[in-house]
Amino acid sequence: MLDLIQSWISWDKKASSFIFRHNSYPSLNFAMQVLTHGGDFLGQLVIIPLFWFWGLPILPYITIQFFVQVIIFFLKLSIGRKRPFVQNPGLAHIGRTPWNMSFPSGHTAAATISFLYPLFFKLPFPAVFLFFWLMIVVGFTRMYLRVHYLTDVIAGFLLGIGLFACWVSFLLIS
Repeated sequence: MLDLIQSWISWDKKASSFIFRHNSYPSLNFAMQVLTHGGDFLGQLVIIPLFWFWGLPILPYITIQFFVQVIIFFLKLSIGRKRPFVQNPGLAHIGRTPWNMSFPSGHTAAATISFLYPLFFKLPFPAVFLFFWLMIVVGFTRMYLRVHYLTDVIAGFLLGIGLFACWVSFLLIS
């Protein structure tokens, strides 16, 4: 089991190193810093009014996002994985410095919820498609900005999906 974990970590570092080496184009840096906000509080200030405009219930969405961030906060504290630019001193991050640990990606989990919520309420395809791409782009920007490893982003996707599935199960039971 320990060999499996070590090989996974090795693969993660190799894949992430490839991404870190093949990015940081000055013309894209600003765009990536803006797009990454699709998974944080600033992004929610845009997403929530859109959901309200489309007639989606807002309180459940805010509640799910709140619980996701609380769970991620405690996971980050308990796992304690350092950010890529902390573990690799020669690697400079792009943009503002994140304040806490790396695993899992909270931005990616929030963006995943932002995609699944309109999908659940069967919004028209263009709206769902927009949030699908937001989810993908936010995951990529977290690696582009060198603040997450690939496995942090994958865990963020899976955590967002899992917690959303728990919420849907709760709705079906009650």
